[in-house]
Amino acid sequence: MTLQNAYEEFMLEQQVRGNSAKTQEYYKGALGKFLAYAGPDFDPAAVTLKMLRNYAAQMRKGNLS
Repeated sequence: MTLQNAYEEFMLEQQVRGNSAKTQEYYKGALGKFLAYAGPDFDPAAVTLKMLRNYAAQMRKGNLS
């Protein structure tokens, strides 16, 4: 499974659960940024703490949270 596949499945699950459009837009924005950072073909099982820390540091440099 790729990160893109996991993202699409997660977003579909949000629709099935009946989450509001606002909640779905939040997830789309937040997860979309990580998807762009890691790349759509990235294996989600390969995410490490170091990778998440690097991502968080990059977001802070861009004044994003």
